[in-house]
Amino acid sequence: MEFYGYVRKDGSFGVRNHVLALSTVVCTGEIPERIAHMVEGVVPIRQQWCFSTDETSVILQGMVRNPNVAGAVIMGLGCEGYDEEDLINDIKNLDKPKVCFNIREVGGTSNAISKGIQASCEMVKEVSTLKREKIDIKNLKIGVKCGGSGATSGLVANPAVGKAVDKLVAEGATVIFSEPVEMVGAEEYLARRAVNEDVAKKIKEIILNGVLYFREKRPGIKSTIGERMLSPGNIRAGLTTATEKALGAVLKGGSAPIQGVLKYGEAPSGNGLFIMDAVGIEMSDVSILIGFLAAGCQMTVFTTDRGSPVGTPIAPVLKVCGNPDTYNKMEDNMDINAGEIFKGNISIEEMGEKIFNEIIEVTSGKLTKSEIHKFWEFEYIRSL
Repeated sequence: MEFYGYVRKDGSFGVRNHVLALSTVVCTGEIPERIAHMVEGVVPIRQQWCFSTDETSVILQGMVRNPNVAGAVIMGLGCEGYDEEDLINDIKNLDKPKVCFNIREVGGTSNAISKGIQASCEMVKEVSTLKREKIDIKNLKIGVKCGGSGATSGLVANPAVGKAVDKLVAEGATVIFSEPVEMVGAEEYLARRAVNEDVAKKIKEIILNGVLYFREKRPGIKSTIGERMLSPGNIRAGLTTATEKALGAVLKGGSAPIQGVLKYGEAPSGNGLFIMDAVGIEMSDVSILIGFLAAGCQMTVFTTDRGSPVGTPIAPVLKVCGNPDTYNKMEDNMDINAGEIFKGNISIEEMGEKIFNEIIEVTSGKLTKSEIHKFWEFEYIRSL
């Protein structure tokens, strides 16, 4: 099985051919967005923090290293905790076009925008000559995530994605799923799927650590972990308990053996199915997706009941909606209507096959709804 993508000099394979405009500090974030507005083929990332955390270097390096990025224009200010020179030093051996400058040193924002436009124009022209080639599916890395969950997520959307995940893994691809805090109650089920006792132990540890983190690091929050897992939207959509949500959420990971547990933003060392740890002060749907991209995922699959327009700057997000009513209301944001299963028009297995085929089409160049709308959300988890 193959898809059509871009072969990079470092041996990785992209499904998109973006030039990235990246700021290393929050107060310069408008500049990459101005550059992207002026130059077709450029996507912006606005770093949302000023200070550096343990995750900052992992995520920003991961954005530039991601195989969907053909080249990068990197800019900083010089007062941030992790600046443009740090990033360039950390990726100095990365064999792709990159330009770096300090906004203060080039004379302020007007000059920085002009310099960024010039550099990105030259870069886009250079990488635009690259052609898609046939690539073995074993070189695909896919992240799977659920958000805006409801009863239909666990009943149809997640199980159907799980079928697609099983086929991806059987074909030799790599799949990552996450959210250990939303696995509470399903830890024994997941541990039984681990390839060895060490992985089983780590699975249980990250789920327990997620609970302890909220109890110890966020003591001002009075609700229980179960109450925090169920948002008002989740409850209105039919979910009743944290365990019910967890048992539905883990179904998107299919049934394949779990090869290992990754740190947030860590790239897997082999192929197969992996779980990514992801717990911190700032946690959101977007932050999980960004963790997948930092780990090298070329696209993500996102299931939802309540609906979401979410997208990411450098990778397609394929939206699978389990609720037919939501799909009808948000069709311009949803890619696949898994709610057709409820009508008896298609089985879960057939929907899984449909999702798998759509993944191949998207990785070969078909745009998702979030890409068409240019939804470029960026946020990452940070620790204390």
